[in-house]
Amino acid sequence: MNRRKTFFLLLIVITVLLFSCRNSKIKPHSETHFALGTVCSITLYENNRDFDFSEAFKIIDEIEDRMSPVITGSEIDKINSNTGIHAVRISDDTYLVIKKGIEYSKLKDSKFDITIGPLVTLWGIGTEHQNIPDSTAIESV
Repeated sequence: MNRRKTFFLLLIVITVLLFSCRNSKIKPHSETHFALGTVCSITLYENNRDFDFSEAFKIIDEIEDRMSPVITGSEIDKINSNTGIHAVRISDDTYLVIKKGIEYSKLKDSKFDITIGPLVTLWGIGTEHQNIPDSTAIESV
């Protein structure tokens, strides 16, 4: 056998051995948390004992506290409350999310609209007062 064939055969054998030694019995580990107005799940498909689910959900909660339009005092609430009155200082993260939201809203044939807030409020989405408004009310907002 020439050197090239020997090298490739050795490479294949090593690859098969490495992948066959994996523990295929590792079951996914998942945790679920209510955040962002919905059920959020994080699932790990690797055995990572260092991963801290509570820390990950804490970060999601911090994002929600900062960016939720329905949490009084959030950066988005402050923006909405001060529209046309004065500027509001926001975090770099909130700025980036708004900037990207505007970009995605402007894409050709985009179904995303960052200005949907008045319709969400009209429908009462995420509240105890959800309803289906009539077409006149929808058109007016």
